[in-house]
Amino acid sequence: MSATYDVVIAGGAVMGSSIAYHLMRQAGFSARVLVIERDRTYARAASALSASSIRQQFSQAVNIRISLYGIAFLRNLDQHLGIDGDMPAIGLSEGGYLYVAHEAGLRVLEENHVLQAREGADIALFDPGQLAARFPWLSLDDGIAGGSFGRTGEGWFDGYGLMQAFQKKARALGADYRQAEVADVIRTGNRITGVRLP
Repeated sequence: MSATYDVVIAGGAVMGSSIAYHLMRQAGFSARVLVIERDRTYARAASALSASSIRQQFSQAVNIRISLYGIAFLRNLDQHLGIDGDMPAIGLSEGGYLYVAHEAGLRVLEENHVLQAREGADIALFDPGQLAARFPWLSLDDGIAGGSFGRTGEGWFDGYGLMQAFQKKARALGADYRQAEVADVIRTGNRITGVRLP
């Protein structure tokens, strides 16, 4: 038995379901989307096993921009993934991440901080005195020369809950889900034109 879809996504955890959601919500998008997932329990999926954190402290602008988009999305999750008053709960906690460096690594933190600030990330750069004041439990005896800390926009959340919210919303927008495994892809020239299931 065969079926026709315009888009087939292999893997229905948080990445696959996010892709389905983002496609389906585009104005004027009318294609049929199928998400194929071999294990609908997601017991071994990274979405279930991940620490599910978000940070802005990167050294590449594109990564910072992606993460800034991500935190804005998570802060407004009800607006994006709520369905008829059913609001997803992922327990977002913006506790921040602290990176410390000895003298040899301090320049990297400083260079990264310039880029992070230019991109709009809320990252503080601390000298040893500021670190001691902000984190009195932190031992500076081994030569820590400075640190960077995400004041907002960094933290952790329930990744499994986020995955479920993406799935529910993608389905509500019209995406189909099927429990199966992609056994092969069908190519026509250099294009993938189909997938074969076991």
